[in-house]
Amino acid sequence: MIGLPGDVSELEAEEGSTSTQIFKTNPVIRPSDDELKSLADLINGNKK
Repeated sequence: MIGLPGDVSELEAEEGSTSTQIFKTNPVIRPSDDELKSLADLINGNKK
């Protein structure tokens, strides 16, 4: 609990932004390493 004097608690709240984005994420969606290896083995195993 926070106790505030009446004159402070009756003031209008100011709109403010306190959130800052420090970095931007770049999500990666791809097959798993095992799936990629299986596909590479399949491709490399066939004749051209």
